[in-house]
Amino acid sequence: MDEWGVDLAVAGSQKGFMLPTGLAIVCVSQKALRAGGTAKLPRCFFDYQDMIKANAQGYFPYTPATTLLRGLRASVDMLLEEGLENVFARHNRLAAPCVPLWKHGACAYALKRLNGTPTQ
Repeated sequence: MDEWGVDLAVAGSQKGFMLPTGLAIVCVSQKALRAGGTAKLPRCFFDYQDMIKANAQGYFPYTPATTLLRGLRASVDMLLEEGLENVFARHNRLAAPCVPLWKHGACAYALKRLNGTPTQ
């Protein structure tokens, strides 16, 4: 996040983590946490104090999606075992034959922007 210059990053469990939808992965910088501590606006979803307090003891403040968390652990293990550079190379290799077809309209819908992954 420091390299990107962002204070909050959000990812979903589907696609890259190879899981069903339903799990949000949120990373918050120390700067954003400090700002939240002094903010005066009412909030519910972006108040991280309940989560921080429960996580310090190894728990969640709410009922966790344990099956998705176990799947996430397995997915992260698989990605790390293969190596992220190898994962990116594999996605680019699989997408390469498709990109020219997409650019020439041989697709069920018109793609305005390609990001180099086979799931775009």
